[in-house]
Amino acid sequence: IAFFQQYNVCIATTIYADNAATHDRVTKHEGSFAKTMSAVEKILAADIPLRVAAIIMKANEHEVDNIIKLCTDLGVYTAPPDVVRPTGRGDDHEILPESYA
Repeated sequence: IAFFQQYNVCIATTIYADNAATHDRVTKHEGSFAKTMSAVEKILAADIPLRVAAIIMKANEHEVDNIIKLCTDLGVYTAPPDVVRPTGRGDDHEILPESYA
C-alpha cells in the first residue's frame, strides 16, 4: 500500500459477483472473492484511487446489477460492464452470456 501511495498509482481490479460462490467459480480459485474484497477495503482505507471492472459472462450475467450496487455501496468507480471477449480463455462459447452466444 505504501508503494502505491508513494508513487501515486491508481489501481484497477475485476469483481465478477457480489458473492463468493459466483466470484470464486469464475476465477476458479476458492477464496478469491474474500482476497479481492480485503484488498479493496485496504485500498479504499488508504485513499488510493480504485476502479472496478465487471466482466460479464454466462456464470455471472444475472448478477450485473448486484455487482454495480456493491461497488456503489463501497464508493468505488465502476466502469460500464463489459462482455467477456472471445479470445484466449474467453474463446469458449460456453462462457459467453446467453444474449451474446
